[in-house]
Amino acid sequence: MSSLDKLIAYLDNKNPTVTEAIEVFTPLTVGEYDDIHIAALLTAVRTRGETYADLLGAARAFLAAGRPFPITGAGLLDTAGTGGDGKNTINITTGASLVAAAGGAKLVKVGNRSVSSASGSADVLEAMNIPLDLDPHRAVRQFEASNFTFLFAPAYNPAVSHVQPVRRALKIPTLFNTLGPVLSPARPEFQIMGVANPGVGQMIAEVFRDLGRSRALIVHGAGTDEIAVWGPTQLWELDREGNIREYTITPDDLGLPTYSLDELVGGDGQANAQALYAVFRGEGKPAHRDAIAAAAGGMFYISERADSLREGTEKALELINDGTVDTWLRTHEEADYGA
Repeated sequence: MSSLDKLIAYLDNKNPTVTEAIEVFTPLTVGEYDDIHIAALLTAVRTRGETYADLLGAARAFLAAGRPFPITGAGLLDTAGTGGDGKNTINITTGASLVAAAGGAKLVKVGNRSVSSASGSADVLEAMNIPLDLDPHRAVRQFEASNFTFLFAPAYNPAVSHVQPVRRALKIPTLFNTLGPVLSPARPEFQIMGVANPGVGQMIAEVFRDLGRSRALIVHGAGTDEIAVWGPTQLWELDREGNIREYTITPDDLGLPTYSLDELVGGDGQANAQALYAVFRGEGKPAHRDAIAAAAGGMFYISERADSLREGTEKALELINDGTVDTWLRTHEEADYGA
């Protein structure tokens, strides 16, 4: 059976296996499909609902086609969200990643420019003069100097470029919103991932387990792919024994007040960068500060630098309030990491 025949059969397959998914997504990584076939695949999966096999099979296919990063595994943390929630908040997770790095977490953050929001992680970091286009050698130097480096997803997962024109034309969330955060070339030990669709939380936790994550936290906060300070947050936590626990927290559980989501609405990369700078200078809106602290608290907790989400949040607030994050940022932005 040809690759195209397998793809056509997959469109009507309600319960694919991981092997079938690998067989269908591998040709996509090398550009074998026309745009119309890619669009048919993405919309078919979206219509019937993403399955564990879709996600794990696609992840294995694209990871096999990806470029490696020299540092992998133990101690590394990646942070990302699916996007697609339509709320256009400030870049909470990206800001929190900087707080976590300033606090000693070892961040290898993979991200991209915006596809479905006003500002993706790459957009806001570029506006903050944090380099996006480092080759692996310079990215390692940046990581060793600062506990943080950003890996521009298209550079390490070039196969995804075959899908991007179709994603932009469709203008709807697809499997690749979910898949993107899974494809870290650093194969981190720890990962926190926000999901706009809570229906995929358990599935992503299972996929992370099968991809070798030691601990992971999948979060959905009151309609967004963030830990919410505007309502309850559902969490799926993968522990070192491979168990997955689902539970719910509120802002009060983190020691924080509850805000309106409207207070978190942001703009483009430049506008969101200014909002993050203000937080780190101690001049930001309380809602911005606390949302970033809550997200960073999750990062400290899942990377075993805090014993609870509340303790992690308190640690993040202390780092922001005492100027540690601002000093760290001014030290490392626009730094020269060598050729």
